[in-house]
Amino acid sequence: MAACFLAGCGGSGADSGGGAGSGAAASGLYAQTEGEHRGQFCMVEREGRAGSFGFITWGRGDANCSGSGAVRREGDRLTLLLDGDESCAFEAQFEDSIVRVTRSLSAECARYYCAGGATLDNARFFRSEEGNAAAAKARDVAGVPLCGDTGGN
Repeated sequence: MAACFLAGCGGSGADSGGGAGSGAAASGLYAQTEGEHRGQFCMVEREGRAGSFGFITWGRGDANCSGSGAVRREGDRLTLLLDGDESCAFEAQFEDSIVRVTRSLSAECARYYCAGGATLDNARFFRSEEGNAAAAKARDVAGVPLCGDTGGN
């Protein structure tokens, strides 16, 4: 993979504090505040290894989008590559403890990762807790951790 991974892009450590800026740690648990259900996003930074992420966001009723994979970070820009099909990727911006989706999934990928009209389009997740241990708290609809391998950090 080209570009640098989350931990190798000038980050200041896995559990360091974070405001805006390319050196701010992005690791943690994020939540959506609007909607019938509370969407979640988690991101794990690991020193010397690729970062990972997971998410679930909701549409009407029980319709949702969910997935997990590897994350590349270039400054405040995140490229999120879904497990099983890295061609299914989306982009987000990390700023002021907010992850905002800036380029959503392609229509083909959205049909696989999203159901019942749910979408990632313009989704915003606000950090509720910092660090890799907090990221491990995010769960999918079956209660399975979205960011299962936190690397012990």
